[in-house]
Amino acid sequence: MHQFRISMRILTLLLMTLFIGCAKVPHQPGFDLVKEDVSDRIGYGLHWHTGPATDMQVAENIEQLLGKPLTADSAVRITLINNRRIQEFYMDLGISKADLVHAGLLSNPVFDASVLFPLNSGGTEINLGLTQRFFDIFLIPLKKRIAQSQFEEVKAMVSSQIMDLAYDARIAFFEAQADVQRIELLRQKLLTAELSYDLAVRLREAGNITELVLHEQRDHYETSRLKLRQAETSLNLSREHLNRMMGLWGEQVLWKIEDQLPEIQSEDLEDGFEPSELESIAIEASLDLEAARQRIITAGRLVGINDATALIPSFELGVKAEKNDDWALGPSVSFPLPLFNRGLARHHGPFNFRKQQESYTALAVEIRSITRESVYKLESYKDMVIHYQNVILPLRERIVNETQLQYNAMEAGPMDLLRSKEHQIEAHLQYLTATKNYWIARARMEQLSSGSISGVKQDVSSGSMHR
Repeated sequence: MHQFRISMRILTLLLMTLFIGCAKVPHQPGFDLVKEDVSDRIGYGLHWHTGPATDMQVAENIEQLLGKPLTADSAVRITLINNRRIQEFYMDLGISKADLVHAGLLSNPVFDASVLFPLNSGGTEINLGLTQRFFDIFLIPLKKRIAQSQFEEVKAMVSSQIMDLAYDARIAFFEAQADVQRIELLRQKLLTAELSYDLAVRLREAGNITELVLHEQRDHYETSRLKLRQAETSLNLSREHLNRMMGLWGEQVLWKIEDQLPEIQSEDLEDGFEPSELESIAIEASLDLEAARQRIITAGRLVGINDATALIPSFELGVKAEKNDDWALGPSVSFPLPLFNRGLARHHGPFNFRKQQESYTALAVEIRSITRESVYKLESYKDMVIHYQNVILPLRERIVNETQLQYNAMEAGPMDLLRSKEHQIEAHLQYLTATKNYWIARARMEQLSSGSISGVKQDVSSGSMHR
């Protein structure tokens, strides 16, 4: 009777596991935290597509933004609320949160039954059993801590990926905007080349120039036509890249864009950037480092759980009931005997822990180097912009004006005047490139300071300056 009471208590305890630990995954797990984090870092809101009502509100917002000429700010806003890759990132939050909830639950008890029929004589034998993995009770807190650090890692990576897309959209906008300006300048250059070629045709007909000079003028004109066509193609590609970033299709892709890159203010050009100071900012803000730190924490906790379960990975406690003539009830226990596998092969946890530590240190070194390189690029582009503004452009304008005066005084020919004008346009094209590169480099610097690095790292890996 005493044995029966003990067995019933065990059975009752095991049956209770069927009704405890029932937890649900939140509707938008971790989203509010990511939304707040991104807003604090770059000042933009996010939207998780959850139903027709809110999605309609987003569609109206997009329509309103596209109703005006696109700006860098509106391109980023549309990207953050409409890019489906970002919605995909939110699913990672849900998966990781579900893993966290699952880590806090006991495994389901296992019920088994068998019925044995006599072949000759005797009564039917019935065997019933209910077992529960006993170690789970003690491992749940550690499993939850592991899942929590993994969830924190996912949150950091989702925030970083979102900000990467935001800055990539800003840079894609600058590329498209610069292509619009480049086309306008190349049209002016083509017009000048066409005038030069037409003039060369008339001069050749009058016998005033050689056939060689005529061919050279035609070559220059035809090359200018090709450069304009290349620029038009580049604009189409830039627009499609930006369409993908913003998640637009159909009539939405017919947006118009502001046709001038933002003016670079004198105070912007006067700003100095101290690499060591920006290194500290980038290190402190880095979400990639935060994710790497969480991987170290997870690896350390996995060492603990591997050590705890290395020798005996499972231990099941339960009750068995058997009926032959009368019912018999008693406790049961089962666990593997460590005869052939003592769990030594599972002791890779310390190696993974050290691996994550080394990965963290390597990433910190990379971030510092990338920050310094980004500063050098930004300073270089800034110097180029200043030199074009203060020296090259004014000089080319004076050359055109002086050539015009000489042409009026019949001391220079029309070909000289057209050539000086073309050189002036070429200087503006080069200035446009320097200006675009400055804004891209500045966006990448802001990206580093905000805590994301992927796009910046990709630029550095290419090993080349922007075109």
